[in-house]
Amino acid sequence: MLRYLLDYAAPVLKTLLIAALLVPFSRCGRDIPDEVQINQGEACDRASDCTSDDMCVVMDCLAGVCVQTSELRDDDNDGDPVLGCGQDCDDTNPNVSSLEIERCDGVDEDCDGRIDEDARGVEERISLAGSTFALFRESDSSYGLASVTGTAAFRTSYDQEGNPRTPVELFRLSRGSAFVSLRSFEWRESVLVVAQTDIGGLLYARREAGVWSNGAVNTLGPVAQFDAAYFDGRWSIVYQSLEGLTAAHYGLDGEPRELPELGQFGIASALTGLLIVAEGGVFFLNSSSVSPIDAEPLIPRGVVASGDGAVLALDSDQLIHRITQDGIDSVEPLPADTRTLIELNGAPAAILSDRVLLLNTSGAPLESFARRIVTGQFVDFVGDAGASATLTSSPWQLSFLVECE
Repeated sequence: MLRYLLDYAAPVLKTLLIAALLVPFSRCGRDIPDEVQINQGEACDRASDCTSDDMCVVMDCLAGVCVQTSELRDDDNDGDPVLGCGQDCDDTNPNVSSLEIERCDGVDEDCDGRIDEDARGVEERISLAGSTFALFRESDSSYGLASVTGTAAFRTSYDQEGNPRTPVELFRLSRGSAFVSLRSFEWRESVLVVAQTDIGGLLYARREAGVWSNGAVNTLGPVAQFDAAYFDGRWSIVYQSLEGLTAAHYGLDGEPRELPELGQFGIASALTGLLIVAEGGVFFLNSSSVSPIDAEPLIPRGVVASGDGAVLALDSDQLIHRITQDGIDSVEPLPADTRTLIELNGAPAAILSDRVLLLNTSGAPLESFARRIVTGQFVDFVGDAGASATLTSSPWQLSFLVECE
């Protein structure tokens, strides 16, 4: 009985299916003109026997009959019909359509006739296991990361895509000692990495003319905070001890020169020496003396060289002060989400929450690049508009971004 019903029902179902497929339909409000020739309903052996004058219509051979299966051709099935029926400028590639987001790869993904416009660069993020790191630029195409493992500090080079090379030891502590922090500083081809230990001393490794060397700063006592800057062919360092003693070393091996208690401070190179900008005052340091400057003290959130002999200092109100040996020269406002100031290849820049902002010598914004959201606590940034690396903490993460040219 069941076999009889199946044998009887199959032809009926086949007829109903073909009839349903032969009924013209409209999609997205599109009506096929009457003059369009479609050989729907004609006998066929294969899909190529079924044709249409309308490029948007899709025909197929079903059960020996030509049937219209779609009137909006979408050969790559990406949801956007071919150009002329839809807005897909490459209907052979499912990654190209008006529904796509532009990527940095030399292809017009979103079919707007432009290539790589507003495209986000290729980014690689690396999670770092540890608690002490510092980032610096090795060359035009690589970055260096100083890190601590046990009682030793190492530097590791990374290329612009984040591929690491073999770590090289910078310095090692004796048993029972530990690192508290690492900081890195750059001036053109020179790099300085300074390590603070749990007994308060300062160790350093510096690169001059491609050669690394290391040593220790003869401090007045255990160090609470420090900063460094490059001038006159040497690195100088200013620090404040846990007891409140403050000293400046003109040259890492120079004798300490005592200063008043500074509070929070930062230093940068000026025209004929170094400027120390601090909560406790502004001071000028050169090879022969340390002297105060008649300028209003401020709590700096970043201090950098302006590039023309002055110093730029960011305060807690996002105001940037241009300071010379004669005092504060001018004040410029920066965006509310400005985090700190840095130097990029000898030029001043500001770190914002979603980009890096280049500044002129007065601290006024020029242009921005590196479109990224910096998550976690910002630590350091190196690079330029083409490629960059960012170090953040909480948790520690190193991210590499190659921008669209």
